[in-house]
Amino acid sequence: MSKHSYPKWIPLKFIDNLDFQIKAWNLQLGDYDLPNDKYCNDILRKMQSHPDHFAVRQIQERFCNHNDLNAKTFWCEFNFVNKLSMYSLVGAMVKGLSSKKYKTELMPRDERQKFKNRISATSEKLQELVADSPFEHALVLKMANLANSIISNLQSHGVAITKAVEDDIYSNCFSGVTVKTVLKELSQAEEQQVLARIGQTPVILKKPNDKDSNRAHFAQTMTNYFGDKTGEAQQEAVRVLCLIFYPHLQEFSDPDLKRIAPWPPKL
Repeated sequence: MSKHSYPKWIPLKFIDNLDFQIKAWNLQLGDYDLPNDKYCNDILRKMQSHPDHFAVRQIQERFCNHNDLNAKTFWCEFNFVNKLSMYSLVGAMVKGLSSKKYKTELMPRDERQKFKNRISATSEKLQELVADSPFEHALVLKMANLANSIISNLQSHGVAITKAVEDDIYSNCFSGVTVKTVLKELSQAEEQQVLARIGQTPVILKKPNDKDSNRAHFAQTMTNYFGDKTGEAQQEAVRVLCLIFYPHLQEFSDPDLKRIAPWPPKL
């Protein structure tokens, strides 16, 4: 779709990032030329039916609508939006709209804690099983591949790698990384801390199986994103986004939006 197809109030950087995602899901990147065979066609078909791909297409469809006054309001009346990274904004919208959710996001709070406890107990049991066995070193091949990948990437960018530096890279990749150490980290991991490392905040829905839970998930995802980036919930902007993507549902009231998507989040 041409950039000219979008309304003039949509920032070009947002369009560029959205179009890049669409091309990536279609495997149409210039340097990604797949051979036309059954295997590659299967990959393409799976990617084009991926929930994230549907979410990207939904964003494109909504923001290409020149007659959607809510879409125009979002871009024209909330000045903070234009100061955000358009790459991260597209990513937040995709995460909020995608039907591919973390399994924990589909659990009530008490079930979520039980799930965490099962992970910890299972990880501790596996630590005992793999200790002092060959399976403790099952990650060796993966770590070697990681070291090779790092070295290849550096060299492809014109970085000269001496033998000493190469040895350091291998040493760092292999330093203490065993199945046992990974399982120990997993047994101690907390969902909030893990997501924080990848720039996300947990989405915790009181009624994850409610018929309108997809909108609640989107509202909380965008509230968390705006809150992390601006320090404020940006409730009006979230409300407008919900009207854009869920026009068939009644508009959120202030109390309902604060209850469903509180900021700071109630973890």
